[in-house]
Amino acid sequence: MDTLTPQLLLEVGFVPAVLIVGGWLYAGVLALLCVYYALHCLVRWITR
Repeated sequence: MDTLTPQLLLEVGFVPAVLIVGGWLYAGVLALLCVYYALHCLVRWITR
């Protein structure tokens, strides 16, 4: 077991941070796609 160094803490803390940010970006893109699709369907329904 290595001794805890600031470098090791940065590397260990870096992985969950990337996963969290990546997850939020992924969720945001999915939400935008859903909103876009819903608006698209709504416009088509109104202008049919």
